[in-house]
Order: sequence, then structure tokens, then C-alpha cells
Amino acid sequence: MTAPTPETKASEEQKRPRFRTVLIVVLTIATAGAAAWMLNRSAGRLSLVEQPEVDLASSSRAVVQTIQQAQTRVDSSPDDAIAWGELGMVLFAHQFEAEARACFEQAERLDPQEFRWPYLHGVCAAATDRTAAADLFHRAVTLKPEEGIAHNRLGEVLLDLARYEETAFHLEAAQRLLPRDVRPLLALARLEHLRGRSQAALTWAEQAVRAAPQERAVYELLAIIHATGSEQVAARRALEIAQTLPDRPLRWRDALAAEVLELRRDTGWRLLQAESLLSQRRSKEAIDLLRSALREDDRDPRIYCALARGLLVENQVAAAAETLERARRRHPDSAEVRFQRGVVHFVADEFRQAEQHFRRATELKPDYALAHYNRGLVLDRLGEKDAGLNAFETAVRYRPQYAAAHFHAGRILLEQGRKKQAIVHLQAVIRFAPADREARRLLEQVGPTPN
Repeated sequence: MTAPTPETKASEEQKRPRFRTVLIVVLTIATAGAAAWMLNRSAGRLSLVEQPEVDLASSSRAVVQTIQQAQTRVDSSPDDAIAWGELGMVLFAHQFEAEARACFEQAERLDPQEFRWPYLHGVCAAATDRTAAADLFHRAVTLKPEEGIAHNRLGEVLLDLARYEETAFHLEAAQRLLPRDVRPLLALARLEHLRGRSQAALTWAEQAVRAAPQERAVYELLAIIHATGSEQVAARRALEIAQTLPDRPLRWRDALAAEVLELRRDTGWRLLQAESLLSQRRSKEAIDLLRSALREDDRDPRIYCALARGLLVENQVAAAAETLERARRRHPDSAEVRFQRGVVHFVADEFRQAEQHFRRATELKPDYALAHYNRGLVLDRLGEKDAGLNAFETAVRYRPQYAAAHFHAGRILLEQGRKKQAIVHLQAVIRFAPADREARRLLEQVGPTPN
């Protein structure tokens, strides 16, 4: 490399001040930009760490611990969308909906391409703000158009908002993407019924019946559609079928919502888990779970009652009685506790004590049909037929489709020679429980209906 000539050297010396000036300007701009970026980021972090305040005063220890762990993760990573989203999920699981919505909103702001946050935010908002839920589900569907459950939820919200054209598009998409799910079929039937298209509504409703013949809601809607079309016989038949089925909400087949439910740690969730274990004949596991739940929080009398049922399955009658005595002292006005005390006495053949507890349960909860029914069984065992009949008739007054109560009322009436009244109850049994052979046998025994 040759040494610079005097002219070149002089030229470079002349250029350096300008270069330094440019560099200083560039550095100044860069520094200002960095400072602004840091201020913005700092401001963002300040807003991020401002988590929604959650009132945990009435929550169980397990719930408090679960929520605080999720809050700590957000404190550690305040600009992490997943941490915010998971805090929202935990809060939503424990019914802190407003606080959960704030977290889902922050999670979506941090990661606008993630489907879960607007979707779960929409699920959270749907019960109280249908318009906001529609916007949120629309954003979710835009991010993941192949997700049938999002189309379904959006369609049902739009249906409630009477935005029928949009409703049809999303429900039809849901039906294509979820061919085995009854919800889109039922919603499409509702849509066509509201539009006044009775034949189309009937077609969708009949598909819903074929898809879910065990669901009460599909027959109730079918009855409404038939009645609107002046098909009263078909409407009555659909309603009769509906009344034989469990009165329960139509289930969502939603994997993301199920993830939220799995985060629950409240006693109500433990009760559901225990009931599931008991239905699977895993009573020892249910007992362990319920005892653990009681140690943490004994404010819900249903936990005591479920524990007593589990103990009875294991033939631990004395332990069940002791559990319910503790429950009675803790919850003296609980009809369910009194009912379960009656069950324990009934199992032990202590019928007079059982009757007293069943009667007390009906005093605490007059429409407690099952308590009236059990009291009728006990009174029948004690030979008090008239009182037993009155208990069975009270049970069917509060629950008209109660086939077992109709049966025992009819049986006692037959024993008393009151055939006409007996037939009314026995025919109700056949209507609500068509497979009941004993009721059919008694009806045949009665012969032609008396005039």
C-alpha cells in the first residue's frame, strides 16, 4: 500500500471533521431511537406487569396456590404471551372471567398470530358480551379457518345476534368440519326455524336426532318445529321422548375448553372427578380424593355427601354415618346432608330414623323429589301405606316424569283397590319408561280401564 500523497492526506484531514459530524449525528439519532425504544419497552413492561387484581379471599388453598403460580410466571416473563395466556386459562377455569379476559387480551397483543388467545377470550366473553365474542371468534377463525369448533361457536353467537347470513356460513362450515357433532346440526335447525323455513328446519332437526338420540335438547327443538307446523301429534310425541331423557346442557366437544377445565382445583371440580370415579366403580380412589378435598376446604356439603356414598360402596357404613354427622354439624341446613343420612339409615335397616331424615330433607327443600320418593319407600316398608302413597304422589308432582314414583303410587293404589287412579300412574310409567315390564304386567292384571 503506497503512502498517501500530501494532497490526499490533506484531503482526508479535511474530510474527517465532516465524517465525525455525520457519525455524531448518526449516533445521536441511534441513541435517541434506542432511548425511545427503551422507554417504549419500559412502558410496555410497566403495563405488562400490571396484572388484574384477583380477589382470592373466598378461594380454597389449592385454588390460591394454582393462581399464584401462574401469576409468578407472568411476573418472571412479563412479555411472554404464553405466560399471560396460561394465567388467563387458570383464571377462567376458576370463574374469574373479567380478569381472565384481560390476560387473554394481553396474550393476543403479544402474539397476534396465536389462535388460542382470541378463541379462549371469545369463549370467556360469550356468556356476557355476545358482540365482543363474535369479534373474537372471527379473529380466531381468520387465524385458523380449518378449526370447526371456532366456526361453530362463532355461528351460535351470530345466531343469537340475529346475523343470519353470517350464521349460515359459519354453521355450514362447522357441520362440514365436524360431521359427527350434533351442535352444528341443532344450530342450523334453529336458524332455519327462526327464518321461517320449516321444512329445512325439520330436515336439520331430524339429522340431529339421528346424530344424538340420547340428547333431550334435540327432541325439544323437534317438538317446537312440529308444533309451529301444526303437527301437534308429532310435537307431543317428541316432547314425551324429551321428558324421558336427562335434563342437561348440550356438551361442547372442545379440546381447548377441556384444557381449561383440567386446570380447575376448586372443590366443585374435585367433586366432579370423584363422581366420575364412583361411576367407574373406583370408589377407593374417589374416597382418597374426597378426603383430600375436605382437608383443604370443608365449605361444600356435597363433598361430605359424595364421601359418604363412596364409603357405603365400600360397605363402611359406620364411617359414612360419622362423616355425615360431621357434615350435619358443619352444615345444619343442608337438605343433601339430611338426605344422605337417611340413605345410611336405610342401608342399615333403620327405617324410622331414615324416615325422619328424609322428611327433614323435604322440609329444607320442598321440591326435593328424590327425598319424597325415598321417604315413600321407607313408609311403605313401615306399613304406613297412605303416608307412603302421599310421598310418592308428591314426588311426581315435583317431577312429573318420575317413572319409579309413578310405579309405586300405582302399586299401592292397586293394593287398596283403587284401580282407576292406579291406571293413571301405571300408564305414566309406560309413557316415561316404555321398557318397564312390571308396570305392563300390573296393567294387564287390572284389565280394561274401569268406567
